[in-house]
This record gives sequence, structure tokens and C-alpha cells, in this order.
Amino acid sequence: MSGGRDLAIGAADRKLKAKAKSISMPRANITLNHGGKDQKQRERSKTLSFRRTGVSAEVFTGKEKFEKKVVEKNEDTKMRIRSILWKNCLFQHLDTEQLETIVDAVEEVHFNEGDVIITQGESGDNFYIIEMGAAEAWISKPGSKRLEKVKQYSSGESFGELALLHNAPRAATVKASTDCVLWAVDRSTFRAIMMSTTQHKRETYENFLKDVPLLKTLNNYERATIADVLEPEYFDPQQNIIVEGGKGDKFYLIEEGEAEARTQGKVVMQYKRGDYFGELALLNDAPRAATVTTLTRCKVVSVNRDLFKRLLGRLEDILQRKKEDYEKMNAETAVSPANAPFSPPKAEAAV
Repeated sequence: MSGGRDLAIGAADRKLKAKAKSISMPRANITLNHGGKDQKQRERSKTLSFRRTGVSAEVFTGKEKFEKKVVEKNEDTKMRIRSILWKNCLFQHLDTEQLETIVDAVEEVHFNEGDVIITQGESGDNFYIIEMGAAEAWISKPGSKRLEKVKQYSSGESFGELALLHNAPRAATVKASTDCVLWAVDRSTFRAIMMSTTQHKRETYENFLKDVPLLKTLNNYERATIADVLEPEYFDPQQNIIVEGGKGDKFYLIEEGEAEARTQGKVVMQYKRGDYFGELALLNDAPRAATVTTLTRCKVVSVNRDLFKRLLGRLEDILQRKKEDYEKMNAETAVSPANAPFSPPKAEAAV
């Protein structure tokens, strides 16, 4: 498939770029001195506290090959690392094998208060997760020697991923604001896991989309394109996904669980895996016509307004026909769409 590798990392890139928007950090080469010691010398003299490295094995991910790194750890340490990874948004969707690859590879790193962990403008070798302590991100704007603090990191948070994913210089200098214990993930492991994760996500969603009746007319490339932009969202039972009268900014597909639509308190539709809702508010730039509430724990995937119109434009005729069928049926029974007690198959167009 043309552009397959680019698509494979597309979803991860979007999520990571969203994280970077709050910082918008320009790149520049700067040197910070602490106590008269050159920064590079200081970093070279940094003591890394980690377990000794064990055996390595070759692992293949897509077309890339990397050496699987195994740093020996006891089970208590592994559980502590897993606990941190599970709370980090970058790793919440990893499968067990992928998670364990990172657990095996991470190295414990100690920094003292005031130490520089990464330097703006330099190449990146590691991704960092803070186990204990705090750190600050600083940037040097073009034409200015003054550093500006743009971000504060605390336990469980991470930094350094953008330089690894995009082979770009570090976008900021990160300094330890207290004594810190960090987990460092090397470039090779991080890139391999991120690529395999997004590839697995795309394959999973492609298979899911094949079972969605609305999308059966799409070809494999079109389904793959949609799979790359789907954003998963999780809801507990009795949570509202959309609210009647609210602004329509997303189209939804139910991947797991069940939900129902209500208008003026009356149930007008029930949804299960493969069902969709929210499209007409996007097509017609209209408020939501119903409230959709989960009946069980649900996983839904969504597409925002702009992507919906661009990627699903060829389905607009189908969606409009469903809307017309819905309106005709309710007109014949003298019931307005907002109060309709029933809907034809796939009348999710009501919302």
C-alpha cells in the first residue's frame, strides 16, 4: 500500500504533536553552565544507576529490526515500572508483549537538583519517564539568550519522545528541579514499539471497519486511511457520549459495549458494536438531536468534523438517503424526528 510506513506512525504522531502544542518549542543550540562546569562534561560525568545488561535478541517489527534490550530487574521493580507505564497515555494501549519489551529495556537514571537531563538543539538518544521528583522544560527563543520555562513535569509524566520519533534535535532543555529518579528508554526500543503499536492499531481497526455496514463500500486503502485517524475514547456505564442540543464536532463508531439514544427523555435507538451515530450534526452543521448514553462500559472511536467530511465524503449520499427515509417514516406516522419512538435500521442519523 502506498505510503504504508507513513500511515503506520500517523496516529502516534498526531497524539504526540498534540502534546507538544502547549509548548511550541523552537530549536536552538545552547550551552548551560553550572558551577563553571561545561554542560557536556557534566552530562558525560553523570552516573547512571541501572541494573547490568543481560542477553539480547533480535526482534523484527514491520520492516525494521532492532536489538531487544534486557536490563535485569527484580519483580518488585518491574511491577513499579508497569504501574508507571499504565498511567502514561503513550503506553495505555500497548499489548502485554509490547509493554514487557519496554519494562525489560528501561534503565534507572538518577539526576540531582539543577542537573540538565536533555539540552535544546542536541540529538536525542532516550525517552524519559519520571518515577520520583520533578523537572522543568526551558526554551531559548531565537535572538535571545534568556531561557523561558514552559513546562513542569512531575512523577509519572514523560518527555523526550518527539526528537526520537522524528529524528529531530531536542526542542527544549529539561532540568531537574529536585533530585530525580527517571526511567530511560533508548531510541531503538521506543521507535520500534511506537511503530509496532500504531501498525497493530491500524490492522485492528481495519478489521473492525470491515464489519461496519456503512463502510462496506470503501476499498482497503480508504479503510486504512480512516483507521489511522480514529481516536479511541472510553466511557463508564451511564455516561453521556453526546448531549441533545450540543455542538456536533465528532462522528462516533461503537467498538465495544452498548448505548442508547434519547430525545426528550424517550429512548429512540439502541447501539451495539459496529453501530454509528453523530454524522448528521456534522453533515448539516446542526446541534445534536439526541443524547447518547452508555448502557455498559463502552469503547468508541471517533473522527472529528474536518476529517469526517474529507474521508467520508463519498458516503454522504448514503447518509442523506437514510435521513430522508427516517424523516419520511416519521412523517407518515405523524411523529416528529425528535420524538420518534422508533427508527429504521441504521437511523443513527438522528443524532
